[in-house]
Amino acid sequence: MAVPSSSLLSSLLLLALFLHHHCSAAQDRGSAAVVVNISAVEDVVRDRAFELLHRTDKLVGVPLTACPSACGLVEVQASALRVRSSSLWADGVNATDAAAGTAGFTVPPRVVPSPFARRVDVVFERFVGSNSSGALFAAPPGYALAAPVAALLAYDVSTGNNGSRAVGLRALGAPVRVEFGDLSSAAANGTQPFNATAARCVTFAVASGQAKAVATHAMASDTACTVTGTGHYGVAVRLQPPPPSPTPPTPQPPAAVRERWWA
Repeated sequence: MAVPSSSLLSSLLLLALFLHHHCSAAQDRGSAAVVVNISAVEDVVRDRAFELLHRTDKLVGVPLTACPSACGLVEVQASALRVRSSSLWADGVNATDAAAGTAGFTVPPRVVPSPFARRVDVVFERFVGSNSSGALFAAPPGYALAAPVAALLAYDVSTGNNGSRAVGLRALGAPVRVEFGDLSSAAANGTQPFNATAARCVTFAVASGQAKAVATHAMASDTACTVTGTGHYGVAVRLQPPPPSPTPPTPQPPAAVRERWWA
């Protein structure tokens, strides 16, 4: 991941998280289904990021277990950095590596925290693995996700704050961008080969720990979406229509029956 010089960032960390998260069982037609609270998972990531950014400015990898019971496995890859709002406004943040084709984000200059905060932790998450994006984030009808869903979140860590207050990132110039990496081989079963022109950027709203697709728009490039700031974002491709059902043979009319009259 390429990032700006250390004069811009006070610290950077990389979290490789396999999260056993708090969850509850729900009955679905007589079978038990695991209900994952996305907000609870992200609270764990936020708290661990705050702890590490408070103590170190080195790149670290941290395995994190949120609850000891096997209540559903969600694989999350996350990175976090701490930055002053003055540096965010003047220089922005480039946490991408275009040459490597990896996921990341770009915050251009002229972006401010909203509500205002003098210092923020910016957290970038990717819900990877078969039990993560596909199970937690449903694509719009007729589409399938082409990459792990990404979350870009920010928290107020000004003096006297513990990082629990979420803030937005308000762009007053160029928009924030989320990079999803190389999507050329992202076609899933039942989808067309990836075509950025036909693909859609998807915005998800998370309420009560559950996600719902609420808006789509065109991609900004073959690998990136422009976004309004913080939130949860994905890339979706259209599913191939099912093959037409075979046309049943046309029934033949019954043979003519000659009427017979009997005296």
